[in-house]
Amino acid sequence: REYCSMRSLLLALFCFTVPAWVNALTVEEAYKAIPHSRAEYDPTRSTRDRSEREYLAALFRLSDRALVERIMAMQSLSDGKPGALATYESEIGTIVGDIESLREPQTATGLGAILVRALHGQLEFFRSWSRAREKGLPFGVPNGTAQSGVDPTIRSASGSLHQLYGELMRRYANESAENKNSFFQYLCALDFI
Repeated sequence: REYCSMRSLLLALFCFTVPAWVNALTVEEAYKAIPHSRAEYDPTRSTRDRSEREYLAALFRLSDRALVERIMAMQSLSDGKPGALATYESEIGTIVGDIESLREPQTATGLGAILVRALHGQLEFFRSWSRAREKGLPFGVPNGTAQSGVDPTIRSASGSLHQLYGELMRRYANESAENKNSFFQYLCALDFI
């Protein structure tokens, strides 16, 4: 199965407006905003042991939290809201800490680190965008323009998410079709491209 393209997601995201009274999006709202299908990992469909099921469920909950924060940051930076980067940095820092504190079963060793690497790449993109806005410079969306191409930090983050998907499919090849689909949907939604 080919990893998804997020170009239409970005167009939809920039057309999506969060009402001023909304402080946070739910996960469901985040998926609708991009728009993207959501398929949740179902530990009851897994034949893995309890620690593996709990780890994957927790990892994907954190992936969804990162998605919510990314969408809110994109909207806030697009709207020029002050403090957008600081909020995103703080929330992603918490999510990264939560990922790093997960107890990885042996079969999952390194999966959290790959997700963290992707989140750091996305954070660098938002830092670059914020610096450009502060200086009044133009800055392309993650897919860039025909002239600029895809932002290198986004390309790197996307590569990490592709790597994570490949590892999940390799290590958990015997998962149910529904759970394999959830691997794809979580990581595709989190990916910019």
